Amino acid sequence: MYHSNILLYLYIFSTAIALLTLMVGLYARSAPKSLCFTYVTVAIFILSLGCLFEITATSKISALMAARLQYCGGPFIAPLMLLFVCEYCDIKVNRSFVALLFSVPVLCSLLVLTYPLQHIYYMDVEFLTNGPLPRLKPIGSSIYYMFMLFSSFIPIMADAILLYHCQWRDHIFRKNAAIIVLVTVFPILGTLLLAFGRNDIGVIMYPIFLSLSSLLLCYSILQLGLYRIAPLAREQIIETMSNGFILADMQGSFFDANSEAKRLLPQLALTSAGTRMDDIEGVTWFRDRTGASRNGFSVAEPDGAIKYYRISETVIKQADKSICRCLLIYDETETKQLLDEVCLMAGQDALTGLCNQGAFFRNGRRLFNQIAKNNGDACVLMIDLDFFKDVNDAYGHLVGDEVLQALAEMLSTRFRSTDLVARYGGEEFSAFVPSLSERGGLDLAKNLRERAAKLAFSSQGSVFSITVSIGVTAFDSGRHEVFEAMLKDADAALYAAKKAGKNAIYVARAVPKGGRVLLERA
Repeated sequence: MYHSNILLYLYIFSTAIALLTLMVGLYARSAPKSLCFTYVTVAIFILSLGCLFEITATSKISALMAARLQYCGGPFIAPLMLLFVCEYCDIKVNRSFVALLFSVPVLCSLLVLTYPLQHIYYMDVEFLTNGPLPRLKPIGSSIYYMFMLFSSFIPIMADAILLYHCQWRDHIFRKNAAIIVLVTVFPILGTLLLAFGRNDIGVIMYPIFLSLSSLLLCYSILQLGLYRIAPLAREQIIETMSNGFILADMQGSFFDANSEAKRLLPQLALTSAGTRMDDIEGVTWFRDRTGASRNGFSVAEPDGAIKYYRISETVIKQADKSICRCLLIYDETETKQLLDEVCLMAGQDALTGLCNQGAFFRNGRRLFNQIAKNNGDACVLMIDLDFFKDVNDAYGHLVGDEVLQALAEMLSTRFRSTDLVARYGGEEFSAFVPSLSERGGLDLAKNLRERAAKLAFSSQGSVFSITVSIGVTAFDSGRHEVFEAMLKDADAALYAAKKAGKNAIYVARAVPKGGRVLLERA
């Protein structure tokens, strides 16, 4: 009696676990392509319930009714599991194969349901009450044993498919695949014990195997995310996304990532679930908190191009409880390039392509501070186009624009990439040249004046040339405390050159005593 009570409780526990698995399966039914998995949980529950009714039966008739209930679920577990595995591995199955696959369990179920009107499947059935629990002892025909082999072979086929696909799938897939293999192994053992072993041992062990299978399914669903059905929905949607996708829990631990995220961050491919995101090399942008993240990072492509990415974070909630974080990695290279172009345009003169006055002041102050800190050399040149109003009046503003563009192009070719050249305003240009002494600045100014005079223009049948006036000043640590002080001196020298008759170069230098500025023609 003691052992029979233990076995009865074991059967009840097995049925309760199967019911729990069914509830979880129904919960997961909203996941894409999860229908077969839900049917598997239904079949397991029906089989477990039938087993419970069988061992509590009081007569052969009631035990046979329980067996018929079992055959409404049990024979379909293996085919449904195979279809679920095919979906899990994203294998398309045609309808003809499905029809052929289910023809065997449907036939066997019909043979059991119509027994004892025919003896094709069961040749005879005994109702035994001399063991710890009442049970049926079927005397099967050759079809009965063929079906038992079929029920064992189909799960083995499913396991082979899983193991084959484990070669190139992620670690989450492999963990779930291992669970599914164990889920199929236990019923196989139970089936073989019932068919070819001792019937009383098979009856006792079968609910244990079902309980283990159900518990493993629940664990895989609730802990490893089997209900993401993942692989199919994931690979068809998430894996084909052009954006990177990373899944992390609320504690900041890594859970999964799609192939694009692993391409951008190769270290993710070697990262196990549960690893802290902060501990993953290269994922310095991750912040262990809820809310949207606006951080980003850049990646050097094989062709040398730099790609820029932005991270956005969405917190997934269930029943008002935050359960995980989805991180999407967006390619914002084009956006950044457009922004850079806008920023460039904001600091660039539209007509000449040189810096505008604002950019000249911003960058000039930065360069000046570096030179002043090291007490280095530098020169400022202020360049003004002579008689430009006459050009506009005689030939029109379009020709005047051409003159400004030609002069700007000439200036661009005479300065280094480290120099700062700008259209200061109107027909006036400016240049800040680091690492250049006063003597070098004057030589450069003379060269610019000569080159400007060689520029030739034609309009309305007339040919004309231009001249420029230039003011030069060199950095003097005793006088130039700020960048604007150098500009002031250079502008004073330019004014002197214009006043002297134009087409001239003047230099402004500090007088040793008195604090005045000496303006000299070069």
